Amino acid sequence: MNSEHRRQFIHLSGLVFVLAAQILGGLIISLYSFMIAFFFLFYSFYLRYEKKKLNRILRKLDELETKLRNFTFHVARTDEVETKFLSGPFWLFLGFGTTFLIFPLHIASAACAILAIGDVFSNLIGSRFGKTRITGNRTAEGSVAFLVTSFVTSLFFVSPIAGLIGAFSGTVAEIYGKPNDNLLIPLFSAFFMLLAIIFLGINGESIFVF
Repeated sequence: MNSEHRRQFIHLSGLVFVLAAQILGGLIISLYSFMIAFFFLFYSFYLRYEKKKLNRILRKLDELETKLRNFTFHVARTDEVETKFLSGPFWLFLGFGTTFLIFPLHIASAACAILAIGDVFSNLIGSRFGKTRITGNRTAEGSVAFLVTSFVTSLFFVSPIAGLIGAFSGTVAEIYGKPNDNLLIPLFSAFFMLLAIIFLGINGESIFVF
């Protein structure tokens, strides 16, 4: 299993946060997500400047840190290892935290589930069957997989029309991908779902009850 596939398991783990939000509430999950995001940010700074040995406490935790390093570098992309900035996990949990902080629970849950599921299937299908290049490493086959799987997933949290709008918005954000699709996808999806519910008057509630 290569590092990119391992990264997809991290994305799938985001579903745990989505499900936990149904019990604990969006603000609690937002707080946890921000904490994890900034942990990876500060840890990235540590990896960059570890030679200076500025923190004696961290030196005493060297064994634990080595295990953490081995895990993070195992799932990190080559550019993240070279720059020692764990951008993927940082943007993922920052996106989760921001989305759950700003948007209503059912919309935020759908948007984060769209990221967790859609991005995984986009990568798996695109890397194996993708032949029609759109931009960068994005393929039409991967984008279709993103749209379909994220739409189906969204139905557990919002109505079909809202879910379709969220899935389509997320697909566009995934193709564009700047500054980082882990941040852009849930925010785009949630924003356009909320706009549709407010200004088009569509029903945003899912047929499933949590």
